[in-house]
Amino acid sequence: MIILFYTGYKDMKSAHKYFACGSLLCMIMAIYSGHKMISGASRKKKDSVSEEVDK
Repeated sequence: MIILFYTGYKDMKSAHKYFACGSLLCMIMAIYSGHKMISGASRKKKDSVSEEVDK
C-alpha cells in the first residue's frame, strides 16, 4: 500500500496501475478466504464427515 501512495505522488501512472491491480486482487482474495472460513456450509460438511466416522 505504501508503494501505491509513492507511485501516485511521483506521478508514475503505469507502475501505479500495476501495483493497484495487485493490491485489489490481494484484497479480494483476503475477503474471499475470510468468508470461506466463517461460512456455515463448511461446518456442515465437517459435521457430516464426523458423523460418518462415529458410526
